[in-house]
Formats: sequence, structure tokens, C-alpha cells
Amino acid sequence: MLSRYRFGTATADFLLCARCGVVACAVCHLDGQDFAVLNTCILDDRKALTGKTAITDFDDEDSEQRLARRKTNWIPRVTIDIQC
Repeated sequence: MLSRYRFGTATADFLLCARCGVVACAVCHLDGQDFAVLNTCILDDRKALTGKTAITDFDDEDSEQRLARRKTNWIPRVTIDIQC
């Protein structure tokens, strides 16, 4: 079961496991459409993924920079059908 959480910047909804607290994905509504990002570490077959990983720190971003990054890097046109 997932629960929805919104951090202090209130720029995205994070869907967390209600039991263990791990973030499964995040969703952000921009310019009339939803964008999402998935935590691939939660996937059973994550070792099959071949992309590079990187440690990231977004603490110095302002809201405008954060939203621009999400619009560029997150998955566009998603449908979230989860009742939290």
C-alpha cells in the first residue's frame, strides 16, 4: 500500500510504501501534464537495467530550477491511478 507525501517545497507528490517508508515514485504536475520518476532500486530485476547511476544533490536548487529539471528529465505524460 502506498501513501502520498509532499515535502516542504510542495512541488511534487511522493508515493511511499506505507509499511517501510521507501519512496516508490514521485509525480509533478507541470504545464497541464503529469511527469513522474521511478525509484528503480525497488524493482525486482533492477540489475537488468544498464543505465549509469549518479549521486545527486538538489539542495541548492530553487523551485524554478527544480521544476525545469523535472520537465526535462522525468517521464512525461504519465497516468497515476493510485488511491492514497
